[in-house]
Amino acid sequence: MRIPALRARAGGWWEEEARVGALIRRDGERMGEGAVNVRNIARGLDLSFDEARGGREEGKLLTNAKTAVRELFNDGIKVSGHWAPTS
Repeated sequence: MRIPALRARAGGWWEEEARVGALIRRDGERMGEGAVNVRNIARGLDLSFDEARGGREEGKLLTNAKTAVRELFNDGIKVSGHWAPTS
């Protein structure tokens, strides 16, 4: 990240990953509960990443990810200052 050209390339890659990830997570939002889309397939595999809302429980995958991160913090892992929000 010290080399400006590489930093720009890495930033562009992460921006594209964020864009594609957002599209995938929104896949079929308006299609209804029984539609074939990423969220419903994940639910069927018991790997849901849904947030708790509208009477729906938090997805198992999301719950497990939060638990893993919480355990890392409990074990003393410190977040790098490089991840601090910038204004």
